Amino acid sequence: MSGDSGSDIVSISAGSMSAGSRAASSPHFGTTTQAETQAETTPAVNPAVLPTSGAPTLILLRHGRTVLNNQDRLQGTTDVDLDFHGQSQSRKVGKFIRAFYNVDQVISSPLKRTRQTIHYAGFDELPLLEDRRFAEIDYGEWEGDAIALRASDMIDRWNMDVNFAPPGGESIASLFERVSAACEELMHADQKSNVLVCSHATPIKAAVVWALGGDAKMIMHIHSRPASITVIAQTPFGRVLVGYNERPQSENAFH
Repeated sequence: MSGDSGSDIVSISAGSMSAGSRAASSPHFGTTTQAETQAETTPAVNPAVLPTSGAPTLILLRHGRTVLNNQDRLQGTTDVDLDFHGQSQSRKVGKFIRAFYNVDQVISSPLKRTRQTIHYAGFDELPLLEDRRFAEIDYGEWEGDAIALRASDMIDRWNMDVNFAPPGGESIASLFERVSAACEELMHADQKSNVLVCSHATPIKAAVVWALGGDAKMIMHIHSRPASITVIAQTPFGRVLVGYNERPQSENAFH
């Protein structure tokens, strides 16, 4: 990946995640039996049967739960750690991904919660690229506020004008533009590969809208669950949303 957007991307050596980017305890991945794998995994479409072209398949992974997620607060660019449940979610979704995909490349947002999700999911061994275009939307002065306090007003404003930005924050139009550019760049790579992108709710929803040819307003009509995967593939018939919000059956609907 190169060009004008290159400044958004940072290459990180495999296994070089600093102690500050990880949670205090080490993960214990263990082994998974065939029965456990079958019980934990139910993808909507078997990726092996897709008539994909030579372009990459994007596996978009939302990070595991954080304390602010659990408190239903806006976290945006606030750099918080996964909580214990988020670490567990990440381990489970890592097994879920490996049951169906051989991941060739890993990209993450620069925020700790995505880096930690990659770590607990067991993808440390692969080279990591950080891409700021997959960072969460910046809520500015509203970061840390209860979602119930801000959501209705924010959504109303974005429905009227996608260029509205919270004080000191970012507009939904700006986020959609940067995520679309990043997805276009990845999809035009001249090689077939499975690219795991660990990101956040709003950028993943933006990627779905991009794949379906929609506009920024559609982002507000989609829900993304923690530690779930969304898969976008390039086929001879165009871009296809292969799966959305998929994760192990043992996880509940929202947290």
